[in-house]
Amino acid sequence: MSGFAVRRSSSLPGAMVQAIDFLAICAGGVFAFILRFGADAQMSPVERMMVLAVACFAAFFFGQVYRMWPGGSLPAMVARVSLGWSFTWALLAVILVMTKSAEMFSRGWLVTWLLAGAVSLWVGRTLAFFIMARMRRFGYQHQSVILYGDSNMLQTVKKRLAGATWSGFDVIATAMPGDGSNLEELDATLHPEEIWISLNMADRVKLEEVMYCLRNSVANIRLLPDLMMYQVLNQGMSVAVGIPM
Repeated sequence: MSGFAVRRSSSLPGAMVQAIDFLAICAGGVFAFILRFGADAQMSPVERMMVLAVACFAAFFFGQVYRMWPGGSLPAMVARVSLGWSFTWALLAVILVMTKSAEMFSRGWLVTWLLAGAVSLWVGRTLAFFIMARMRRFGYQHQSVILYGDSNMLQTVKKRLAGATWSGFDVIATAMPGDGSNLEELDATLHPEEIWISLNMADRVKLEEVMYCLRNSVANIRLLPDLMMYQVLNQGMSVAVGIPM
């Protein structure tokens, strides 16, 4: 099978999410310091620099690793950012040990920062999720979608989206193989922001044809195949409004 790239988009504005993550980790570090040493204690310049450096790294790391799709699951988003923060904290601990600088910092503060940072991230991501969901309900941050593929799957997707107005997806057209629709013309005419394709393993040749006709499209392309197709394509899996993609 010839190779092709599946384009992706983020569910929330990346800059906003990264800013929230940065502030959450900084707030967690400061709060943990106050719990450990008291409100009158002052961080040293080295401690401040470490908090800022860890927050910058974590915000960038989360933005690069975790794809937040519109309509994504809030528990999954919180779980992923928790894993990312745990990895970041563990990496910090390893660096401190390897550089023999662990004795410069309070272990109690670092452990408390791990917990406080996680809680801050949970609160931040939850607020961001509901703010964006509310904005989408009022017509902001919506994305137009063309659905292409199996009729049964397309009906399922349309029903899911109809019951999840907070997801921000608007279906503007549907097309099925053999119904006379020209996907390339629909894309050129309607200029959708996303195109969702639902084809099974037996339609691999058809999938290549579809991807070829969309080679000049600027829309984000998502696949809704079965699990075997995921293995063939070697692509990551995400979930939007309960639908694996």
